[in-house]
Amino acid sequence: MVQLVDTPGWSRFSSLKDTPEKVKQEITKGVSLCTPGPHAIILVVSTAVAFTKAHLRSIREHMSLLDVWRHTLVLFSWCDSIGETTVEQSIESGGRTLQLLVRKCNNRYHSFNIKADDPAQVTRLLEKIKWKVAENSVLCLNASETDNWEEEETAAETMSPPGEMFEDFC
Repeated sequence: MVQLVDTPGWSRFSSLKDTPEKVKQEITKGVSLCTPGPHAIILVVSTAVAFTKAHLRSIREHMSLLDVWRHTLVLFSWCDSIGETTVEQSIESGGRTLQLLVRKCNNRYHSFNIKADDPAQVTRLLEKIKWKVAENSVLCLNASETDNWEEEETAAETMSPPGEMFEDFC
């Protein structure tokens, strides 16, 4: 059984302080609608637009409302806009900011081609969500998540070549 809770998005480059209070409330309300809590958070990132530090900052600030990183999977949308480039190549060439986001989500991501009429895209996404739920079921559910971006940025600078970090989840 799948319960989908759609929350309002925020402007790609907006600061949390610039986001209307009503939007912040609706974002946090979405998590409370999932009893006992969300099993998966889908963070949609468009490949049709360059991923910048401002975009990462906005995601970090808004996701801090939820404390759900271990439940988060990045869904790259509009993958048909990158032509023959694979999502992995797009992540590799997207720079440290995009690689850091994917790493923060434990290298969990999926891609959608918007123009493709391929129901298998959804099936594969649901399979990844099931895997993610199983993975989280062995974690301590009461453990507070950390937001140590500085540590992760340092680790990202010394991490293995980008192609190796995506093997497990693609």
